[in-house]
Amino acid sequence: MASQYYKQLRSFHAVALTGGFTAAAQYLGIGQPTVTEQVQELEERFGIELFYRKSRRAVLSRIGDELFAITQSMFACEGEAMSLLAQVRDRRATTIKLGSVSSAIGVVFAKELRERLPGVEVELAFIDEPHVRQQLYNFELDLVISAGPDPADAELHRVLYRRSPLIAVVSAEHRWANRRSLSLHDLSKEQGLLVREPSGVGAQLAELCRAHSMPLPRLTGIGSGDALIHAVVHGAGVAVTSAVEYLDTAGTRSVSIAQATVYVDYYLRCLLTRMNRPALRDVLAQVRS
Repeated sequence: MASQYYKQLRSFHAVALTGGFTAAAQYLGIGQPTVTEQVQELEERFGIELFYRKSRRAVLSRIGDELFAITQSMFACEGEAMSLLAQVRDRRATTIKLGSVSSAIGVVFAKELRERLPGVEVELAFIDEPHVRQQLYNFELDLVISAGPDPADAELHRVLYRRSPLIAVVSAEHRWANRRSLSLHDLSKEQGLLVREPSGVGAQLAELCRAHSMPLPRLTGIGSGDALIHAVVHGAGVAVTSAVEYLDTAGTRSVSIAQATVYVDYYLRCLLTRMNRPALRDVLAQVRS
């Protein structure tokens, strides 16, 4: 209801502030008849007298004086709000809440973003794949990086951020430690493979094995990248992960997988309704470029 009378309150405040209708019109940059009409609309609507007209002066009535105390606070807050917005515009600073299912991918993307968009500050959180949509819908995050493939979601916008090849990670004592590459057929003959879940790697392996009519080896899901490499070091098995998530670790070796189609796609996602917000639009444009 207050917004319905914003213009009338603005004119009242200007008259009270300047002491006259002509001065108020000059202060607001509008015609004097408009100021007079808007103040009269308030008086007639609520059956009150806000000013005593004395020659060219306007003197506040008792109720006018009470209302002026309120509009002083009201328009002071408006001034502070516009000042804040102007400061943000001038320094081009904004904060993006970014979630990533991969610590390695998230750290790299945040670094790239700060370099390309210096005014953007990034708050980075590491999340589980099943919680991606919920945290976007609840506005806990602005953007997320998660691995594909995934089911289509009509409420999410996605942009391919990075494609990373799958690699095998073996212990330094493993028979494959000195191999330069492996085939998908080699992996399919393993008794079991270690994968970080949820990460999308297991689903990608299953799809590839079906496409090549190969049996899918038993997969053991491990909850974090650090735990995955720790398991390899201690001889628990061969891990399969994306190259971007592997950090060279003592006691391990990385071995490429020969098939060119063996990779994981990482997508940047946001709510479809927010994709054209200024800060998110700038980030998405950087990724597309």
